[in-house]
Amino acid sequence: MLIAIGITQFTTTQATTTFSYAVTDLGTLGGDKSVAYDLNDSAQAVGYSTVNIGSRTNAILWSNGTLTDLKQFSGIPYNDGVGINNVGQVVCNIQFGSHTGGRIPYIWQNGNVTNIFQSNQSGYATAINNVGQVVGWDVSLSAFIWQNGSTTYLNSLGDNTSNNNDRASDINNKGQIVGYASTNNGNQLHAVLWENNTVTDLGTLPGGSNSEALGINKASAVVGWSETSSGIKHAVSWQNNQITDLGTFDGNATKATDINNRATIVGYSFTVNNYSNEVPLHAFVSRNGRMVDLNNLLAANSGWELNVAHAINNRGQIVGSGQKDGQTRAFLLTPVRVTR
Repeated sequence: MLIAIGITQFTTTQATTTFSYAVTDLGTLGGDKSVAYDLNDSAQAVGYSTVNIGSRTNAILWSNGTLTDLKQFSGIPYNDGVGINNVGQVVCNIQFGSHTGGRIPYIWQNGNVTNIFQSNQSGYATAINNVGQVVGWDVSLSAFIWQNGSTTYLNSLGDNTSNNNDRASDINNKGQIVGYASTNNGNQLHAVLWENNTVTDLGTLPGGSNSEALGINKASAVVGWSETSSGIKHAVSWQNNQITDLGTFDGNATKATDINNRATIVGYSFTVNNYSNEVPLHAFVSRNGRMVDLNNLLAANSGWELNVAHAINNRGQIVGSGQKDGQTRAFLLTPVRVTR
């Protein structure tokens, strides 16, 4: 179902551009929850949905109004879709009973399944680019890149061999990879960029201890979060070795999750400043240094509260999850622009 939502204005000396969105409820497989994690430039979205109320989740692909269940194996207690590229390859993760606490990453395309690891090795895939390169981390918390059946492990920051905790979160079409790696003998996590077998520490905001990179575009602009000197997480961007604080809403912690090739950034705010316990509040979009709460753009009777924006494509469409009719539902936002 499409719902027209509110508008916001960005004014220049030449013109005023009015931005509004149409919101699409991506639905569920029959259960009470769905979440969208990624989308491609054709607005195909992936994530997960419950099949029955309170049931386990299955990976989903939403395309042209049709929701497809990507479950390919029997007896799987958990299955999610986390990434999709422009040729329709979907990265998913499944969990078997024999791999308690671990997941097995695979690629789904047109009903065909390719396991990323051999011998059901545990790990987690996070993203796939348009040339089919997949990134993530394995059960030993080592970051990897996979391509054409071959897995390459990425260099760590070098001082934490006994406390490895490296994760790759995103990859662009040039093969640049971002995520985080342990530093200070494993006591801190820093956002990193991997390129040509070299790892670069992207650092933190002044005085901050930890940071994480979550998205990268074709211009090598990176987004994520960094702790401040007071320990609060702020959404940030990195480019040309410079870090920029994107700010917060009402002092709540924020994270930037993705950036498209037009440098539009999405993310969310949350209440608890703890990675494992954070409670998402409001999704945001940021253009030209201005962070806008997407909920401020909703019509009063839309029925939505947008909590998390996970990804944005190069057409400016956004996917994530929010509350609708008392349920957590995946959404797709499509921008409408009028310049006067």
